[in-house]
Order: sequence, then structure tokens, then C-alpha cells
Amino acid sequence: MKYVRVTGKPDPERAPEFFRVLAGSSYVTEARLFDLNVSPGGKPTGLFEVDGDEDRVRTELNGSNGVRSVETAPVTDGTFNLLVTLDPSTVALLRDAFGAITQEGMVVAKPVVYRDERVHSRIVGSSSALQAAIGKFPSDIELEIDTIGEFDRRRDSPLSMLSDRQREAVVTAFSLGYYDHPREATHEDLADRMGCAPNTVSDHLQKAEKKIVTALLESRSAR
Repeated sequence: MKYVRVTGKPDPERAPEFFRVLAGSSYVTEARLFDLNVSPGGKPTGLFEVDGDEDRVRTELNGSNGVRSVETAPVTDGTFNLLVTLDPSTVALLRDAFGAITQEGMVVAKPVVYRDERVHSRIVGSSSALQAAIGKFPSDIELEIDTIGEFDRRRDSPLSMLSDRQREAVVTAFSLGYYDHPREATHEDLADRMGCAPNTVSDHLQKAEKKIVTALLESRSAR
């Protein structure tokens, strides 16, 4: 099973209004698609989390070409959920792009990120299905292949990015209460458990924590 991480940039002249609002407007910073359902009639409904102006997005999308319905609900100040149903048959580029990503034998992993006039996504499936999907993308979408590899769900966990000793240090620290407040363990306590020097524990934790925080931030902004 393979995965390919791609970045797509539609021709601004042909991009549907839905895309321009979520990925290219001044009042949306980023939109993340977290779930998608397709009706028997081929109408996809997507659930997004959007960083932007809720009222402006709802106003701009309501009644726009290719959009059948729009609902929003606030999450926090400046972030809201968007439930939108599309009709790909009314917009050629939307229809062709949707046709490319609904190949048999593959799925588009979530989240899909819309930002800076681009859409960032990861497609998982057989080699033949991925090749077919990429080959069917319309020419009006500039497609950049960022990464290709063997799919392993465990790689989605930040812990999978750590070395064995870094992972051991984090797990030991957690189990001994190092991350509790107030702190229940010191570097010396961890060093005794792991059989190493306290400065070695400190080094392992610092490197591990940097990797975990970096992975979490990247997963939010551009997986």
C-alpha cells in the first residue's frame, strides 16, 4: 500500500468560488477538511474547520456556483465549523478534480488543508490507483508531488519519529510524573530508572520534545 502527498494549485481563472473562498481569500487563513460524505446522486458534503471570518464565508458561499448548501457553527473566536454540500456537475474543474480523487482502490486521507491558493492532501491506495488518480487530474490544476512512500499508519504518531532512547525517556518521564504539576520526578529519577546520566536524560527529552511539538504544529498547518 502506497501513499502520495500532493499539493494542487488550480488555475485562478477556472477555480470554483468554493476554492477561492477557502484557499485564496483575505478573510480565511486556513481551512481543514476533516470528513466527507457523498450522496447517492454524487453530491459531496464536507465538514471543515476554518480559521477566518464566519459571517463573510457563509455570505460568499451561499448561492455561489457549485455550492448547494452552507451551514456554520462557531468553535472559538476566529475559528468555526463549516458544513458545505457541493454540486460538482455545475463547475467543470470541480467535477474533473472530484472525478480524479474518487478512483476505486484509494482514499484521500484527512485532514485536507486549504491554504495560500493551494490544497494539500495525502492519497493512500494501490500503486495503480494512485497512478490513475494523478493521471486524471485536470491540466488546469498545477499538481506537485511532495512525497511518495509506503503507507504506515503508525507514522501518523509523533512518537514514531523518536529514537528508541528518546521514546523511552518520554514514556519513563510520563510514568514517573515528570510532566505532572507539580513535578513528581527529576532528571536524576529518570536517569536511575534508565541507567544513564541525568544530562543524557535531559538531552533525550529536549530532542524528543522538539520533534513532538514540530510534528504537532506541522500536522495543523500543512500535514
